[in-house]
Amino acid sequence: MLMYAARTNAQAVHRKHLLTSFGAGIGQLHIATGGDTSGYAARNATCAAVRFAFAYALTDHWSLGFHYDRLGTEGLTVITDKVRFTTYQLEAIWRPWIGENSSIETHAAFGVGLMALTPRRSNLPLRSDSGVLTFGGRYLLMFSNVIGSYVTLEHTVSGDGDLTENDKVMIGTDLDPIQLNWNAQRVSAGMIVRF
Repeated sequence: MLMYAARTNAQAVHRKHLLTSFGAGIGQLHIATGGDTSGYAARNATCAAVRFAFAYALTDHWSLGFHYDRLGTEGLTVITDKVRFTTYQLEAIWRPWIGENSSIETHAAFGVGLMALTPRRSNLPLRSDSGVLTFGGRYLLMFSNVIGSYVTLEHTVSGDGDLTENDKVMIGTDLDPIQLNWNAQRVSAGMIVRF
């Protein structure tokens, strides 16, 4: 029993730990608008990302929490000045390996994504809301009992959402509503606080 207690105390993450993390990164953003030729579609655009998450360890290997992302880029297309995506997601985390001061995690999250796209020569953004799914992996390293750092790779995909202007659905050249979807791959790093 003493050997078991020593082994479980020498782990980066334990049951009942609350892990909060904040960081930033860079990635690639892709936007599609179906068959519409409105000019809002983009591929391989470089984007910046801010990431905040917290999760409560239900067991040593499983956590459940909340995941917030903010992605953005400027000069996306000829007619687009800037675009911002904000996601709010519930997240499940599994740790296949836990060391004394470090851990490897995989995570999946689902929720809603809100887009604000500002056309050139306009101050009013176009908007689109849709469901989103994020999955990825993270390496975390604890420097003390409280403070640590992490590096994560993530991929987010969205469902289709109507593109709206002043709460009115925009119509494309095919006379159908313009529907927008997006995906992004990114790497980010930041700080972890463990309670």
